[in-house]
Amino acid sequence: MTGNTHSSKPFGLIITIIFLIVGIALLEITSSFLLDRNSLGAKKKILEAMLATRPLTPLEINHVNNSKISPHPYLLYQNTPNYIRVATDGTQAPEHNALGYRSDEFTLEKPANVFRILVLGGSTTYGAAMSNYQDTWPHLMQNILNQNLASEYERIEVINAGLSGATSAELLSGWIFRHQYLKPDLLMIHTGGNDMNPLLYPDYNPEYTHFRARGGSYRMPFREVIIFLVDLSNTIKLLSLAFLPDDNLYPVYIGQPYLFDKLDLVETRQQIADISPTGFERNLITLVKNAQSNEVQVALFSFILPTLKHITSKDPYTGRLGEIIPDALEKNRVVMRSISRKNAITYFEASPSQLQDDLYLDWCHLNKEGQQAKARLFSDVLKNEGLIPVAGPENIN
Repeated sequence: MTGNTHSSKPFGLIITIIFLIVGIALLEITSSFLLDRNSLGAKKKILEAMLATRPLTPLEINHVNNSKISPHPYLLYQNTPNYIRVATDGTQAPEHNALGYRSDEFTLEKPANVFRILVLGGSTTYGAAMSNYQDTWPHLMQNILNQNLASEYERIEVINAGLSGATSAELLSGWIFRHQYLKPDLLMIHTGGNDMNPLLYPDYNPEYTHFRARGGSYRMPFREVIIFLVDLSNTIKLLSLAFLPDDNLYPVYIGQPYLFDKLDLVETRQQIADISPTGFERNLITLVKNAQSNEVQVALFSFILPTLKHITSKDPYTGRLGEIIPDALEKNRVVMRSISRKNAITYFEASPSQLQDDLYLDWCHLNKEGQQAKARLFSDVLKNEGLIPVAGPENIN
């Protein structure tokens, strides 16, 4: 009996080793199969980039990740040039042109026979809810304006410089460092919405340091060890992908300190009543003055809200703020009206009746029909204010 027990031990060990080898082999085969899935393509590229001999910069990492926005040392963030949206079915659609604008391709140097309009704004200008840039109101407005063009111009060109989440600070820095060199004939500034948010958070600073911050970075721990293990095993490579963050490895910027649901309603309401939007005023005045000094016409368009009932029913974070949001927007509208009067420029403020609630997908972004209605509304303002070259009555077909 004792001899049989001793002889069974090596046999059991051999069986255990065989099962272990077979298990590892099956695990490796399964991992290899899973790694070939298209859904992991982006993460594999990110892992390769992070483990490369020369670690990539945040800008390069976001490019590998096909991020819609990219970091910028002076603008905080930008629309990624040549960004291509990849749908779940694998189809691709270009969203940004070679210069990073959500428009048709255009030349940096403005042709002599082109009337160029540059539109600055946040996500409601960018058209965040539209998967095709041709469905956004700036592009649709371009189509409308070109239907009745003065004979001395070949076309009107509308450039969508909308940047999702952008406050007046990002609009100003974008203009100073980039947009002004496009030499537009008309600058449309559609703003006031994203500048409500800095008014909601404590310790208000007109430079928005209480509100904005650049993104952090993700560091791969034990990088040299992981390089060795990933090269050794598909299973380890698959596990490494699982531990990568789902969003960008290098968050481009921190939009706000925390979500609206953390705000105390009583304190926030009192803060809105007490604070003057000095930052918004400074930024907008500087932007307008700089554009005018370059002989660019300027027109201000206030952020548009649906009815209060629609706001409170559509978004759990925004809706809970109730009447605070319209109060905060009114603070910024007062600033825009004042700047308009002092600088003798057009200012337009739409009412909820001009863009009705059924045109909104949420508390501020429009559906396709809403984009069309907004394009018509803003086109009429430009025409009625004499801001664009139109054909005389004798030249209208």
